[in-house]
Amino acid sequence: MSKTVLITGANTGIGYETALALAKRNYNVVVAARDVGRGENAVRKLRESVPSANVDLACFDLADLDSVSDFSKSFLDSGKQLDVLINNAGVMACPLSRTKQGFETQIGVNHLGHFLLTEEHVIGLARRALWRSDVLTF
Repeated sequence: MSKTVLITGANTGIGYETALALAKRNYNVVVAARDVGRGENAVRKLRESVPSANVDLACFDLADLDSVSDFSKSFLDSGKQLDVLINNAGVMACPLSRTKQGFETQIGVNHLGHFLLTEEHVIGLARRALWRSDVLTF
């Protein structure tokens, strides 16, 4: 059975290249993006590059903790198993702005959103990690 990996910011850059490398290794890849159009474009490109790839799109906004929680609840309720979580998305050197909950955007997206995402999935991830270990090299 293939393992499922969720990668935030997988629609571009290092996140996309990580998704591509894991798709080539037969992982079930969940591309997490806040922009539906960009996410769909990344999924299309991944499927073109790896026709046998099992790639899904998850849209949520790390700058909105409610969005992160809603995604997590939906994912957990679906019964799907998450084996690997790669917290890749981030913003840098952005003008002063606030997340929906009022945090400064850079700390909200880069830290708090990922912290909540990890916290909501950590029990399942830890259970699976107790009985196996994976080392990936690219």
